[in-house]
Amino acid sequence: MTRRTLPRALTATTGLALLLLSGCTATPAEPTASEPAPSAAGEPSAEATPAPTAPTPSTVTCETVLTPDAYAELEADGLTPRDATAHTPFMGDLLDAGALGCRWAKDQSDIAFWVARLPVDGETWPAWETALTAAGFTQGDDPVPDAYLGPVEPGSGIAPVVVRTDDAITYVSAPDFAVWIAPAG
Repeated sequence: MTRRTLPRALTATTGLALLLLSGCTATPAEPTASEPAPSAAGEPSAEATPAPTAPTPSTVTCETVLTPDAYAELEADGLTPRDATAHTPFMGDLLDAGALGCRWAKDQSDIAFWVARLPVDGETWPAWETALTAAGFTQGDDPVPDAYLGPVEPGSGIAPVVVRTDDAITYVSAPDFAVWIAPAG
């Protein structure tokens, strides 16, 4: 991705970002009937979003979740770290389950970029895959292997993507940026 395409891709999320941020609060919202909630025992039920199996490793932070090139692009385009907010309901589910949440935004604009990473092992992966499917994500190998493309956002025409690795799932607010996910570990 070049410096010229990043602002266009991020600008395309402008209307969506304003819409999503306008309803954000400092505390997570209670699940609605359309959003699954974790069960009291922490085990996923047929309707619940799975709970994480382990806390986010201390080695993965908002300063290490992306590749070095990604941080250079973000800086060059004037995007700086901000408090994490949920970009979509599925990202909110990840944050509620203990995921690392990151957001970068450009001053005096609505341009923003979101990432969330949650450790997920082989035991809990099937429940998360069910949650992805229920949220409208479909599996494919585009833009990267083991990617799950989310529903297209009506205001921007851009879909988020979740990428599965052996030990985590990583949410990115636009598919073009899935190549920016740093390898775990």
